[in-house]
Amino acid sequence: MASSQWYPPSPSSASSDSMDDVLRCAVCLENYSDPRVLSCLHSFCFTCLESMTKLGPSRRHISCPICKKVTLVPSPGVSSLPNDFKLEQFREVLMRQSTNSDLSEKNCDYCMARSNNTTAEFHCVHCALYLCTECHERHSSNTQLASHQVVSLKSSSELSDLCCRHKLYPIRYVCQPCSAALCTVCVLEHDSRHSLIEIDRSMVEGRRKELKEISKVLNMRLNEIINREKLLTTIRQQQQSNLNSVQSAIREKCSSIISMVRETENKLLSEAAKKMELHVHQDGELHVERVRIEALQSEIRQVLSAPSYSTVLSHGDLLQKAKTVTEHTLPGPVRTPPMISLRFEPTSDEMNIGCLSEIRGDGDIEMSEPSTKRVSSILSALSPSKTKHKRLKGHHELTFPNTPVATSTSGATVSSPSKTSSTTPSPPSSPTRPTSSEEVKPESTERATVLLTIREQGGWPGRISQPCAAIFLPSRELVVAEQNRLQVFDATTKQSKRILAWGKIQPAGLALSSIDHNLVITCKKDLCVKVMAPSSGDILSIWGSFAGPAGIAVTSCGHAIITDTERRCVTVHALSDGTILRHFSCCQLSFPYSVAVYSDLIIVSDSSDDHVKIIDSENGTVRSSFNFTGGPYGHLRRPHGICSTTDGNILVADRDNHRVAMFSTDGKFIKNVLTRHDGIKYPSHLNLQTDSDRLVLVESNSAGLGQNGHFCVKIFHVPGMCSASTSSQQTNNN
Repeated sequence: MASSQWYPPSPSSASSDSMDDVLRCAVCLENYSDPRVLSCLHSFCFTCLESMTKLGPSRRHISCPICKKVTLVPSPGVSSLPNDFKLEQFREVLMRQSTNSDLSEKNCDYCMARSNNTTAEFHCVHCALYLCTECHERHSSNTQLASHQVVSLKSSSELSDLCCRHKLYPIRYVCQPCSAALCTVCVLEHDSRHSLIEIDRSMVEGRRKELKEISKVLNMRLNEIINREKLLTTIRQQQQSNLNSVQSAIREKCSSIISMVRETENKLLSEAAKKMELHVHQDGELHVERVRIEALQSEIRQVLSAPSYSTVLSHGDLLQKAKTVTEHTLPGPVRTPPMISLRFEPTSDEMNIGCLSEIRGDGDIEMSEPSTKRVSSILSALSPSKTKHKRLKGHHELTFPNTPVATSTSGATVSSPSKTSSTTPSPPSSPTRPTSSEEVKPESTERATVLLTIREQGGWPGRISQPCAAIFLPSRELVVAEQNRLQVFDATTKQSKRILAWGKIQPAGLALSSIDHNLVITCKKDLCVKVMAPSSGDILSIWGSFAGPAGIAVTSCGHAIITDTERRCVTVHALSDGTILRHFSCCQLSFPYSVAVYSDLIIVSDSSDDHVKIIDSENGTVRSSFNFTGGPYGHLRRPHGICSTTDGNILVADRDNHRVAMFSTDGKFIKNVLTRHDGIKYPSHLNLQTDSDRLVLVESNSAGLGQNGHFCVKIFHVPGMCSASTSSQQTNNN
């Protein structure tokens, strides 16, 4: 059925009532909806005709409701009847004329009644009359008409938005819940529970201003995205060019090696064939002698098989030939010729084709405001004339150590080299060391092994949530400091045994007191130090007031050493009540992250300065500072966790080099304890067990990543570390 469309009464629309009758269906008495023409030329709605076919005696015949003439419906149904396009066009023309007449200049209805044509400036919605200024004043002063809603035609024309449903009425309100624009008539049909706001010029201008501002922001964001896409395109092109050159170098090197191998193959095959020719001559002499004897044997058998004596006596020469052969000396005894074997020299049994090494730049390229200037500077830095000196992160180069290609020697009765052979040459020297930390293997002769790994993230027991530190307890348990709690694990089975102070702390550093074996925690949330019982989780004491507490270490005499990253200082406190014993505010500290102690030395990792600094615990002076490790790694890169060993060495978690390195107290590099080849990544905290070779390592890369960062806790068995284990009183933070 056609949907009802109500037009409010007004003097201007009163003359169109007869026209509306023409546009109404005689069945549903509503405006036509998809009108179809019968054979009698009367038109009806499509839905009305469908209903008539269903209710009638026959679905193939329709009786016209007006003239009663029967129309035969084609087999497809009512949809095959022709459309009344003229009626649709007539309705659209009438609607446009009505709208144009409404928008044209109006005369005051009161003045027209007095035969006076005055331009109307107002419209009374209740009276449906147009009013001039004078009549509007009289209309408003009348007590019975004062409550009527009067609309200014000038303001309506300024807004110039007409209702899409009620064509003659301007939009005056906005429904907040529906975000719909309504006219006065729409308000009567709308949900009365919804709140409406009357539209005025200030509201429209304010919304336009907001849209303009957000459009500017979107344009800036769009320009930044375009600039980044251009930058990525340039980088991608350089990477592709770099890849093509590397692949070409690989193919060229491998082709040369393959060519040399083929030459060696042909040479060895030819040499082996020559050695075989030395034994062919003896074999040929024996073959000739064998053929002659077999021929004589055949003749003798023929003579012996003859029945007459004359035949036997007539072959005297045959006997002479046989005697001659028997008297002939054979070429000599058969000697076993030497076997030919292939032997590779131990110094050249491997072909070193080369290795890929990564040359790091200054880090990731960040876009900053103004983005256009930043992008232009980056693009200029990426120009071909400057890439010779500026290498971006991810740029690779191919190195080919000058190792000789494998050659082989042959000789008599040569066997493969054995372990017991005293003449076995020394093994080949190692190739040139790569420049990337990802390619450097541990220098220790014995490899570390992973005993336990905790990497499942989450808040449930047994899972970790952004760990920052971990230490061993004397009870062979492992305490992991997480985002807002401490969790105790079995250090052997990885089973979660208990959770301490859930939601009550936000740890930054973790240490263990050697006096009473209580946990000492620096808290980022409360900016203090809390002492906790590891068995129950009870808070035993709270002391201190810090700006950015981070690292903590506890000495055997009951002193707590704490680093403050905000105040850039190191303080020594009494563990019992937090009394400040010493305060070292050194201008050489930029971001003191972690701390450890050995004898009278305080060891601090300065992550911002990429240094490890040794401070005198008596006067606070910096005795030494180091960051150069030598070898392929070069400098320290964001050193985080540190701890000291009983023999005075320092273990440093070199975070961005993905390794744990050992140094002496004078800054001399000793060795790499763990590297990326041992499966570590972003080490941020470490702790050694006192009486074993076990090292616990916390891996964390949470900068800007939140829960999606890299978090992991691992326990390693590092051979030979028992003698260099950290005392429990020297346990440190992350």
